[in-house]
Amino acid sequence: MSEGEKLGYSHKIDGAEFVRRLRAKVDQPDCPIAFFLGAGCSVSSGIPASRSLVRDIWLPRLRKILGGPPGQGVDEWAMEEVQGYDPENPAASYGRVMEMLFHEDEWRQREIERLCQGRMPTFGYGVLATLMAEKPESFSVVLTTNFDDLVADAMYLFTGRRPLVIHHESLAGYIRSHRTRPMLVKLHGDNQLSPQNIDEEVGRIRGDVEERVAGLLSERGLVFLGYGGADKDIVDMLERLPESALPHGIHWVAENWPATAVGDWLADRRDVTWVTSGDFDELMLLVRHEFALPHPKIDPIQAVFDGYSKTFADLSQKVLGLSPDEPSSVPLREARERAVAEMDDWWAFEIRAREFKDTNPDRTDQIYREGLEAFPESKELLNNYASFLTGIRGEHDRAEEFYRRAMEVDPNQATILSNYAKLLTNVRGDHDGAEEHYRRALEADPNYVTALGNYAIFLETVRGDHDGAEEHYKRALELDPNHANALGGYALFLRSVRGDNAGAEEYFLRAIEADPDHANNLGNYAGFLLGLGRLEEGLDLLTRAMSNSEFPTNFELQAECWFYLYANGPADRRDEALIELKRVLADGGRSAGWDLSANIVRAIKDDHPAGDWIAKLAAVIADEAEIQSLDDWDDWAKA
Repeated sequence: MSEGEKLGYSHKIDGAEFVRRLRAKVDQPDCPIAFFLGAGCSVSSGIPASRSLVRDIWLPRLRKILGGPPGQGVDEWAMEEVQGYDPENPAASYGRVMEMLFHEDEWRQREIERLCQGRMPTFGYGVLATLMAEKPESFSVVLTTNFDDLVADAMYLFTGRRPLVIHHESLAGYIRSHRTRPMLVKLHGDNQLSPQNIDEEVGRIRGDVEERVAGLLSERGLVFLGYGGADKDIVDMLERLPESALPHGIHWVAENWPATAVGDWLADRRDVTWVTSGDFDELMLLVRHEFALPHPKIDPIQAVFDGYSKTFADLSQKVLGLSPDEPSSVPLREARERAVAEMDDWWAFEIRAREFKDTNPDRTDQIYREGLEAFPESKELLNNYASFLTGIRGEHDRAEEFYRRAMEVDPNQATILSNYAKLLTNVRGDHDGAEEHYRRALEADPNYVTALGNYAIFLETVRGDHDGAEEHYKRALELDPNHANALGGYALFLRSVRGDNAGAEEYFLRAIEADPDHANNLGNYAGFLLGLGRLEEGLDLLTRAMSNSEFPTNFELQAECWFYLYANGPADRRDEALIELKRVLADGGRSAGWDLSANIVRAIKDDHPAGDWIAKLAAVIADEAEIQSLDDWDDWAKA
């Protein structure tokens, strides 16, 4: 029996073939397609996928509330406490874990609102919205179990069209098969209007919605994107579809075939194609290429456009990192090259510069200079080039020159003023000048969260104004409760200044939730946990931090993480950690003023064999002692 016969699919293709076939199909008349979106589509917009939400965010919070043993792994604990929990499929326990964590409807509602708050559609949603606007006769319907507003926001922000959003059973009558206006059907409700979360609530599709959706699917094809397939109500609805429904086929787009009830339903259907593409943004890049879709036009909502471009810049780096042996590498690179070539603003140079920033600083420098020849008045390029010069090349005088040029173009641009303030205090030691520029940044934009967070750090570490620092941290988080830098900074403040470990952990968890790949927050939280003696959790986070793409060029973080591993990690990794730490310190890597006291105390408490030298090593890392102070240490000499 073939794999397809065993699992239940008729065909298995890659993403590039899928979009070519999709294009050929909808080029024929009367071939409408509906998209079914799951949580995986929203990850690049900052909303965690169900697996990550349950495993990495909710379960640690639940264990803390229930008082679980600190040394026990999350999965091991969950298998004892959460009925039916499967470490291989944490998302299947979504409803049960949420019910255990949030007992009241109000708090479940608030949690969903918090997860969705401030999230903006990025590259993949921008392409999907453009496709629906350009081809409404073929792509006018989106079904989703997601609570967020990313599809509707993308439609309006990127295309100017407002979709009809069906988020409650009372609106079921507006679900009509022959609408050409974009329509979004939220099968589990809206994040602000009684979303269905727990198992009892998602046990059925309410009111007339199921009947109306069945009417939609009676004449369409269906494409599943970013969906896990663990919802009983969705499977029940699909199982009740007549055999004649979905005449234009079913496409399951995911890296893996679903080992859930929806997989059984798919196995019973005809004309099911498995598209082995697990990344929503990558697939949308191929869609954009195949359908020759335009980039969104720059409009007054600059932040949204920058979010699209930044996400594409990140995607561009990811595509460049693909092995040539991967089947998707060639079409993705081709699509990426075309997308970059068709950009006609400063972002084109920024994306090209990022391609070489970690591997070829000279080439990066050249690209920035070429960009500034083409766009000499681009405050964004001037600012980014200055940040590159001071952060990567250590050319602080040139960096200051370009920051000043950027401020001549726009004297009231908060980002530039805040970045220049950091250079003044960290490099020049000009704290009065730094404070002046922080104040100017916040006068220009009182709601600029990054400046608020950076100024809070300045007040804390330079001025010793702890109350003022806390005020600015809180202001930043009121404006953006999901700002990873501000959350991580406030967590460190609570730990180091207030001595509030419980509060610090709460904000560390929120910071990781806001950005699971934020290298500094991962490293800082790892150090915090290791200082508390929570070895398994701390080492897991430390591994994530050291595997991050930013780690090789972040020398401060390298110094901290190798120290954590040496001081608090397993004995069999101490030699490796000391060798790497010596390399980093010899190359000038330091984390000036960094507080490693908790990790020193933990190392001594755990009878570290180099206990007498741990504090001296920490002093070098914090730039409070010369590296020569370690010359008499035998282990250091051998490293």
